[in-house]
Amino acid sequence: MDDYIDLSLVDELLTRNGLVETVGFVAFFAGDLPDLGTLRARVAERWGGETRLRLVLEPPPNGYRRLTGRPRWAVTDGFDPAGHVLPVVEVSEGNDGGNPAGSLDELIAGQLCRPMPAGSPPWRLLPVRGVQGVRAVGDVHGVEEARGVPDVRGVPDGGFALVLLAHHALLDGSSLMTLFRLLLDGPAEPTRSMLPQPRRAPKRPIDLARLIRALNAELRPGGPLPGPRESDAHPEVALSVLDHESVRAARTLSAGAGATLSELLLCCAAGALRSAYGHTETADGRDAAPVQASIPVDLRTRETAHELGNIVSAVRVPLPSHTPTPHARLTACRQLLTEVRSRGREEDDVTRIVEAANRMGPWVLASIAARGYSPAYAAVGTTALKWRNPQCALDHRPLLRIAALPPLHRPGTVNFGAVACGRTVTLAVVSHAERGAARRLADAVGHELELLAAQA
Repeated sequence: MDDYIDLSLVDELLTRNGLVETVGFVAFFAGDLPDLGTLRARVAERWGGETRLRLVLEPPPNGYRRLTGRPRWAVTDGFDPAGHVLPVVEVSEGNDGGNPAGSLDELIAGQLCRPMPAGSPPWRLLPVRGVQGVRAVGDVHGVEEARGVPDVRGVPDGGFALVLLAHHALLDGSSLMTLFRLLLDGPAEPTRSMLPQPRRAPKRPIDLARLIRALNAELRPGGPLPGPRESDAHPEVALSVLDHESVRAARTLSAGAGATLSELLLCCAAGALRSAYGHTETADGRDAAPVQASIPVDLRTRETAHELGNIVSAVRVPLPSHTPTPHARLTACRQLLTEVRSRGREEDDVTRIVEAANRMGPWVLASIAARGYSPAYAAVGTTALKWRNPQCALDHRPLLRIAALPPLHRPGTVNFGAVACGRTVTLAVVSHAERGAARRLADAVGHELELLAAQA
């Protein structure tokens, strides 16, 4: 090991919240899975120079020193591809319209529940063989073939998937996408590995009155999801492909500029929860606190788009599941996210809270982390990403679609992830609610899209 680096404050929050914090990225391909040795050789060639993938997370020492000590990154000489590219997993899918379901969902759910092995860089690549063919999403014949996008209607059973998993303190969703681009055919895009920066004391004094106001605003409890007792909560994952025509119609439904994928996903999550749990004024009462949704905010700029690391913040907004119609929910979600964007990066109350907690000691930071990742703070999370170069292949095997896997949070939470890739949008629901909730909510999101499209 060459050096030790303190975690950034954001990374330390992720290591002190008591959660596994494994995030993932699934790329689906047509054709046969490459030989495991060939895949490991490509990983070594394309990722071997990435400094970020050589960091090992070391917790503070045991005993009383754990109360005062801090986790840190150890910079290692390299990584062993054989240890990070796991043996191939075989799945046997049922015929659910060609969508991944059943055992693949269970496999991914198990991975999100499992902590990364200690003592090595916290990331893994899992090859999965036996994934069923992808169902048609819109009419892609002719026009899309002319543009070089593969016609996914005729993909036979037996495709494969690559599942990239990492601790969230090491990599965020944008970083996972950048790494996958490096792995694909063609010249590798330039990247910049962002090493955690040494912790420095804040340069500005903290206004106690403002800090109290920020604590009151940021940590104000939200409404819980109706569901089972905590002991009955069951970790689940459900993947599905959203109908392309419905997505296109829903995004153009609003007046002015079309809705973003993030706005649409937040709207559909609100509608799905309303459909599944009856989040109405009748059910919750007019004075009930709304369910809060956490939305990641990428802090990269156009110039830093390819930086690897955990370079995100988050905002919390009330989920408009009480709003009676899909169109009204979409309008409300657009207004919420427009207000968030208008505040820009000048809103630093969350940063001030974290800085103040860090000054008081790691036990205070751990308390803030536990509170901030509880269902009472944000029972729902939504993450929307866009893959901007769909005409890709891995060793001449066409890339079909992509799914993003949000982390599994505490019992009583549900996270939604959506990735647009060409003419497909793949939804992932990571649920820690009652058994069967993930698939039911994924289906409800599809139904919400249909209702929106019908109003177009």
